[in-house]
Amino acid sequence: MIIEPSTNIRILKNVPLDTTYNHTLYFASESAQSGYFSGLAKHRLTAQSYQRVRKSVARVSIVAESLFDCNYMMFQNTAFGNKWFYAFITGVEYINNIVSEISFEIDVMQTWFFDFQLRQCFIEREHSVTDGMWENIVPENVELGEYTCVKRDQFQMNDMSVCALTSKTSSGGSPTGRTINNIYTPLNVIAGVPANDPASLNSLLEEFVGAGQEDSIVTMYQYPSFLGDSATTGAVTRGKKVSPNLTSINGYVPKNKKLFTYPYNFLTISNNYGQTAEYRWEDWDSVESAGSFNITGVFVSTPCVIAYPTSYRGMISDFDSGVTISNFPLCPWVGDTFKAWVAQNKGAIATSVLGSAVGAGMTIAGGATANPMLVAGGVASVGGSVANIVGKSIDVQSTPPQVHGQVQCDALNAGMNRCEFTFLSMCVRAPFAKIIDEYFTMYGYATKRVKKPNINSRPHWNYVKTVGCVATGSIPADDMKTICRIHDNGITYWKNGSEVGDYSLNNTP
Repeated sequence: MIIEPSTNIRILKNVPLDTTYNHTLYFASESAQSGYFSGLAKHRLTAQSYQRVRKSVARVSIVAESLFDCNYMMFQNTAFGNKWFYAFITGVEYINNIVSEISFEIDVMQTWFFDFQLRQCFIEREHSVTDGMWENIVPENVELGEYTCVKRDQFQMNDMSVCALTSKTSSGGSPTGRTINNIYTPLNVIAGVPANDPASLNSLLEEFVGAGQEDSIVTMYQYPSFLGDSATTGAVTRGKKVSPNLTSINGYVPKNKKLFTYPYNFLTISNNYGQTAEYRWEDWDSVESAGSFNITGVFVSTPCVIAYPTSYRGMISDFDSGVTISNFPLCPWVGDTFKAWVAQNKGAIATSVLGSAVGAGMTIAGGATANPMLVAGGVASVGGSVANIVGKSIDVQSTPPQVHGQVQCDALNAGMNRCEFTFLSMCVRAPFAKIIDEYFTMYGYATKRVKKPNINSRPHWNYVKTVGCVATGSIPADDMKTICRIHDNGITYWKNGSEVGDYSLNNTP
């Protein structure tokens, strides 16, 4: 049986595909596919002999010079079916003045485009279906460069008060233990005196020093005034809101919202004493709650303040992520050593003087018995005791005033008005942000999960790279193997052939 030649061959130019399979075209239907490729035909041949797919050679009645600008072909063996085969032209050979030989390689992606289906497999990276704020947070292996600070905020605690803890009252009485900041203290607590009011502080010290009670001052220190005074019973909390940076990265406006996540965009807190902590905007429960902190502190018996995020990492109050400040300035004080000695030894002084006076009285009484030596001895005894007391007091008065408390402390931040929590909005620099953004634009985001690949979720192109691609369909096994290898290597599906390689287009979901 003789079959008349009936194969249709179309030889195309300017087809934006090649044998690397870095790119392919996405079509919604076979008619759309054949219509696009037919529109690029330079030569249309009919009634040609049967074209063998595996032989990969076709002889056509066209001069070679007319084929050198052609890079693609499609053919249809109509005697046996209506299927179009698509192929890359890999070479053109002159046969004679009117015949040329075309070498070709079947384009397995377009030839079997509607005959295979991608199944669930491990996706290394792809363009996501959505790109909402902080939706895509899988780590990427990209160069970040140096970070820069784009915004600085503070919670200032430079308004200081002074607290004095004493073991006695200024009148010498014993203090009554009580609870302040939820902490029990048996000491006398004097708090709330402004640190910038030296007159009041001097008056406070004079109450103790003037009464010789300065040794009853256990400690004096400064603390942030917002923590309250001696009437405060519980810990004190203030709120702080730091607005996230969600418009640009160091002035560069990215196309891909992943750049607004860590490690490209984040918040750092410093206590200005060497402790810092990083916070990821995406770890807050919502965009509205992002940057929410509580500042909580106590001033008894050691002042301490903590800044911790709220509605963060699924916790209402994430204390474990907090940053603390406890190194507030200590206040030294100067006492009158003589007055303190007299106050501390007044009982002994009174007893000694009284005993000497009693002894003198007995000696005088003895004098009535005509014993003048007893009188002289009595006077000498009183004079000796008083002389000892006076001699000791002279030694004490000659002793330089004693300085109490810790003189050396980290008061530099207080002196520079830097007792504060500093909030630093950090991000990569604009040149690196642009590099990373362009990478995401071309190749999507790291996915690293098992799912069905996205090949049609973006308006212009979709990139997908799999590991161990799984595909099914009624096609030759070798071609199926090639299709799986192509996806494991990574391939971009384009919606429009004229746009292949044009990454300037808006490809947001």
